[in-house]
Amino acid sequence: MKPVSADALSAEFHGLVLPMGLRVDRLQLAAGSTRVEADPFALKLDRPGAVQATLKLADVAAFLDAKAPGNLKDFRLYEHDGDLKVTAKAPFLVPIPVEALCRLEIVQQNQLHVRLISVQVMGGQAKGMVEGILEKQNPILDAADLPVNIIFRSVEVQGETIIVKGDVLGA
Repeated sequence: MKPVSADALSAEFHGLVLPMGLRVDRLQLAAGSTRVEADPFALKLDRPGAVQATLKLADVAAFLDAKAPGNLKDFRLYEHDGDLKVTAKAPFLVPIPVEALCRLEIVQQNQLHVRLISVQVMGGQAKGMVEGILEKQNPILDAADLPVNIIFRSVEVQGETIIVKGDVLGA
């Protein structure tokens, strides 16, 4: 198939499940003049376009529950002053509540990492243990897993969602 061209590109993916299992609620792409090649699929852009990925906190919690990092379970995520509050339960003789305050951070423009600010386990501190668990989960979002070539520019937690914005570079 021969390449096709367009004056503008607007595409939206809903319920995009990445290879590692994380569900992206919505991935929106917008660009100006574009050439599309079919085999192999490639977008050729005259200049970078815009991308926005929206993740629901409930989907991130379900992803963490499925992976059960450190045997933690019953994850809940909440927005807290622009950061992310994470609660879970550690399975001892009785479930022990764990609460962490985390910050989302873009690393090398292509990965979204979770950085631990503070943690409490039954009123005590367990920062080292939780940092180790988080490091095994990072990145929680990797541009290499998305269906187009993008870089991340910003991330923020808004209510029940995480919004990641960036640039579509084309192939």
